[in-house]
Amino acid sequence: MDLREIKKYTSTEFMYSGGASFETHVARKTNSVFKFLPSVKFAFYTVMYLLLSVGAYYFGMQLWPIDNGLSIIGFLLLGACLVCFCAFLYFLKDYLIRIVFSKKLGYYYKGYVNIKYLRFSKTNLEHIVAIQILGEITTEQIAPFNSYEINLVLKDSERLHVIDHSNLNSIIEDAQSLSTFLNVPIWTNET
Repeated sequence: MDLREIKKYTSTEFMYSGGASFETHVARKTNSVFKFLPSVKFAFYTVMYLLLSVGAYYFGMQLWPIDNGLSIIGFLLLGACLVCFCAFLYFLKDYLIRIVFSKKLGYYYKGYVNIKYLRFSKTNLEHIVAIQILGEITTEQIAPFNSYEINLVLKDSERLHVIDHSNLNSIIEDAQSLSTFLNVPIWTNET
């Protein structure tokens, strides 16, 4: 298939609706490797949820000692601890994902490549024909925000999700750098 035909059959729907309301990843490039690394803000939120869960646990135990019976405030703080710790695990899961394009190996891979028993996906760089940028307004009830994602378009019109967040300038710069690195065009909803 030529590029026009591939584009015709490529979906323009968001792969992962929503996304983060802050910049989650930053691009880093060498001659043979292009990576998306977690941003400082992403690291901050990950650590913040861990500290909140530890703090809620500590104060919960101070207000609700096991031997003194039930205290509603202590119970609520322990519940907050559990919620914050679950948020920490959610952020940590995404923080540990590695997103790498390696010309040396000839592959794009995304996942937990340093952890033997967790999976990752890889795709031959030659199968990538375009970079796709999509934008949406989230359906958050309290504070909707714009979210953007970068996807890879493959020879068979299938797409692979790379990253998504709310910083349009960063998304555009990263897509342009990646496009140059891979020598493929950028597609948007308008083009």
